[in-house]
Amino acid sequence: MYRNIVVALSGADDSSRVLAHASGLATTTGARVRVLHVRAVDCVEPSTLGMTPSAPTLVREEQGVAHELVDRAVGELIGAGVDAYGDVVEAMRAEVAVTVSEVAASSNADLIVVGGHQGGLLAGLLGNTGERVARLSPIPVLLVP
Repeated sequence: MYRNIVVALSGADDSSRVLAHASGLATTTGARVRVLHVRAVDCVEPSTLGMTPSAPTLVREEQGVAHELVDRAVGELIGAGVDAYGDVVEAMRAEVAVTVSEVAASSNADLIVVGGHQGGLLAGLLGNTGERVARLSPIPVLLVP
C-alpha cells in the first residue's frame, strides 16, 4: 500500500511517537521513509534581499540540532530494518506546512506522518503544523497525537 512515506519531525516531545508510527507502517508495508525536519526561520538568508541574520552563530547551532534530530531518527529506522534517509530544509515560519507538503509531493510520497505540533499564537490562529499539512496536502496525512 505505501511505498514512500515522509515523516515530518518537529523536535517536539511527540517526535518519538511520530517516528514509532512511521516505523511500524514502513516495516509492515516495506515502504521507504524520508525523515524531514523543516527548520523554521524568521528572516531570509543574507544573500537574498540584502538582509543579514541577527545571530549567525545561533543559526549554525540550530542547524546542528536539526541535523542531529534527523540523523538520530534515520539511525533508529535503519536499526529497525527500514530503508530510510533524511533531510533538513529551511522555510519561513509561516510556510512550514506548505514546505512539508511540497517535499512530500516531490518525493512521490504515498503518506505523510506528522505530529500534532503546537506552535503558540500562530497555531492558535491557523491550527498546528500537522493540521495545516492535512488541509494543504493532496497526499494522505496521518496525524499522530
